[in-house]
Amino acid sequence: MFIFILTKGEQHSYFMNVSNAHILSEFSEVLMAVDRVNDVIVVGAGLSGLYAAKLLQQSGLTVAVLEARDRVGGRMLSQRLADGTVVDLGAQWIGPGQRRMHALAKEYGLKTHATHTQGDGIIKLGQPLRRMSKKIPPISWIALLDIFQASWRIDRDAKKISATKPWEHPQAEQLDSLSFEEWLQKNMFSNKARAYWRYLTEAGMCTSSNDFSPLEVLQQIGTMGGLEALETADSAFFEDGTQTIAQRIADELGDCVHLSAPVQAILTKESKVLVVTDKGDFLGKRVILALPPQLVEKITFDETLSSQFNKRPNHPVLGKVIKNIVVYDRAWWRDLGLSGRTDTPDELIEFTADTSKDAGQPGILVTLASGAHAVELSQMDSEIRKATVLAHVQKLFGKAPTPPQDFFSMDWINEAYSHGGYASRRPIGGWIAQQNTLAQSVGPIHFAGTETATEWRSYMEGALQSAERASVEVISAIGQPSVQIRFSATSKMRLTCA
Repeated sequence: MFIFILTKGEQHSYFMNVSNAHILSEFSEVLMAVDRVNDVIVVGAGLSGLYAAKLLQQSGLTVAVLEARDRVGGRMLSQRLADGTVVDLGAQWIGPGQRRMHALAKEYGLKTHATHTQGDGIIKLGQPLRRMSKKIPPISWIALLDIFQASWRIDRDAKKISATKPWEHPQAEQLDSLSFEEWLQKNMFSNKARAYWRYLTEAGMCTSSNDFSPLEVLQQIGTMGGLEALETADSAFFEDGTQTIAQRIADELGDCVHLSAPVQAILTKESKVLVVTDKGDFLGKRVILALPPQLVEKITFDETLSSQFNKRPNHPVLGKVIKNIVVYDRAWWRDLGLSGRTDTPDELIEFTADTSKDAGQPGILVTLASGAHAVELSQMDSEIRKATVLAHVQKLFGKAPTPPQDFFSMDWINEAYSHGGYASRRPIGGWIAQQNTLAQSVGPIHFAGTETATEWRSYMEGALQSAERASVEVISAIGQPSVQIRFSATSKMRLTCA
């Protein structure tokens, strides 16, 4: 399966009801009173925001990082079990082509484990559950031929498309004017082959194939270099969880990271930017919004900024996903010759994977539900959801020898400062209607976050690439000497806060 990976509270009534003119009339007085002044204000302490702050401080700039949650990590969220084992409730996997993630792992001395793949998988694609010993699904040769021809076309076009200007593709208007479901109906002849590609894209996009266009799919795959890269994108995970990376960076940044500080408004005057939060006001020369697009839309901007924001792509399609973790004393499915990997798009739980360590103790089974299935799970109370997941595991593998030791369920749909996962998407026609990227700056405001990436968009690697770009933009705008971004496996960057 393709895993296209993997801040803000309620608006102050004052800023929602008062006119921009009134805010600006008081701006000069606010400037006199504010005592937290930095070169750059970074909004969002997820991976992209923290990494941008790290790079900016390395260049000699002073930074304040504002995070609405009471923790760092954004859509990276890890949980430590009683025995010290760590499980990821959010973004988890990395692949061999993700050089920035691997470089950070080396810098912080973080150990990774290969995702367990030994044994048979299980698939259900318009048929009863079947064991699968190879990567090729057990369907007719006619359906396989259809899958191969569609995959060849998608891979070919994805490698040709511009990651930064997909609207320049010769067929861009046509590809962005229809849904991916319509493309499947027009370009594939086997229902099972369509079901296969529908599952791959819906599981990755976390929404219905009626909600996104073929151009959105091509651009997403193109940022990763093609389908081959996607096949290994979930090949490894971190022993101490992905949130450890965010925490390590935050520890380096120190007291310039402010938690429980949702941003309410951003105002500009001359060369200054004022960021208003629940914890007071912060003043800077530049701002980086390291947020999902749906959260950017919830911030109040002054009139000048608002007029420019209207030109940005808006109203994204939100990804809908729920991740469940079932922990057993051991990975008992391995005794049955099973890998733990299942693909069952006809079921409420569409995907499972074994993320236990090599010894299989404890046994950790990740389960994912996306799109409409995630919405259905989200509407269940916690006990019914747990029972539903455990019943699915029993249906797949049989009755477990012992009850689970732990169970975790993370509903990213209703997570207040995410509103979905793995990432948000352009709506049908969105690339053509607004021919610019989410990365394009607006005055003194710059953008980071995996949705803005041109490499590995919607993955953690994309979050890092977006942070690199945004930090270079800011350094150039402020007039600092250019810096070269590079990694060292033997020396750590020592960062201090002004």
